[in-house]
Amino acid sequence: MSDTHSGPFPQRWLFDPGPYAAQIDAYRSHLFSLDYRPWTVRGYEHAARHFCRWLHMSDGHLAEVGETDVDRFRGHDCRCAGPRRRASARPRYLYRVQWFLRFLAGCGVIDVAWERKPEQAPEIASWLDWLRRHKGLAVSTLDGYERSLGKLLPLIGTDPALYDAANLRSAFLDRCSSEGSSTREATALRSWLRYNAALGRCPTTLAAVLPPVKQPRRDNVPRGLKPADVNRLLASCDTATALGRRDLAVLLLVARLGLRAGDVRTLTLDQIDWRRGTLRIAGKARREAELPLPQEVGDAILAWLEDGRPPVDDQHVFIRMRPPWWPLATSRSVGQTVARGLDRAGLEDTPSRGAHLLRHSVARGLIEEGATLETIATLLRHRRIKTTSIYAKADPGRLREIAQPWPGDAS
Repeated sequence: MSDTHSGPFPQRWLFDPGPYAAQIDAYRSHLFSLDYRPWTVRGYEHAARHFCRWLHMSDGHLAEVGETDVDRFRGHDCRCAGPRRRASARPRYLYRVQWFLRFLAGCGVIDVAWERKPEQAPEIASWLDWLRRHKGLAVSTLDGYERSLGKLLPLIGTDPALYDAANLRSAFLDRCSSEGSSTREATALRSWLRYNAALGRCPTTLAAVLPPVKQPRRDNVPRGLKPADVNRLLASCDTATALGRRDLAVLLLVARLGLRAGDVRTLTLDQIDWRRGTLRIAGKARREAELPLPQEVGDAILAWLEDGRPPVDDQHVFIRMRPPWWPLATSRSVGQTVARGLDRAGLEDTPSRGAHLLRHSVARGLIEEGATLETIATLLRHRRIKTTSIYAKADPGRLREIAQPWPGDAS
């Protein structure tokens, strides 16, 4: 496709990419190969052309592009020959430029160093690797731990041999008072201290000096939807459309099996055993569990796979509804599916609007049906019965199952 192609942007609106016309042509072909719509392709191409034009006018070279060039482009005083006259690039426009650079990096045209994360200190990398291997933490969890610890290290230092109880406690309390308390920061710091204590770099008692972080909660009783409201939510899916079939399959996995949003997002075809009617789930800390696949849930998944799911070579069960045909990006996508369903069903003033609402609903339904806490713990894959016991608060009669006898003789 040449520069004289017709489309939403008139020829006079197109930036001249200078010596990089071949890269623009390859990028355009790549976007069309991902099944992007023509208008979307033009928008991405427009930003790429603008960046190439600016780079050429600035006497830069595409093969030497670095992160500073992206920042300079963001705020450059635009004198490029084209339609754009803003003082700085908007975030969405800049995202399109970064997408173009990722494509060039994948083709080997530019070095990928412009997008690399800052190099981790060796001791931090070793700690994260230890958490991954021995605790089975997911990549997203490790990233959160790294960010949380990074906020505290400037206050406590990086040498565990110099830590003492007074300084650790003081630094942590100062952080909480200035930025607000964070259970994740406390967890990350305790993990860092235990790791270094295990290696003999600091005393083993230091992790105990941090004060507990209490998050204010209005109600510590998990509340879910009533069974009738859950059925109303499921009935709101329009199974005449591909999106409706996907939504129903997602909602049923959460509403009937109590799966977490991450379990649904990462579910792959090889985790489903159709012959035995089971589902293999790798949950937190890589703990695998085999759950029964109810007929209703299996039928919904089959309907999505046979008439809705794009025919792509990817093992993930759930794929985006718009090109490029990739798996769901984050677990938030599952929560958004729940929120859309609540709006369609007209369910307002719900305790929450995410995937965990339906997970709580599973426990609520089982409690009302008379299921034991052990049964609920098995389905929800809780490691400790103490975690499941919070649901007994919704049914005071169930508290007898976990009540401990009073020590000594009753008076």
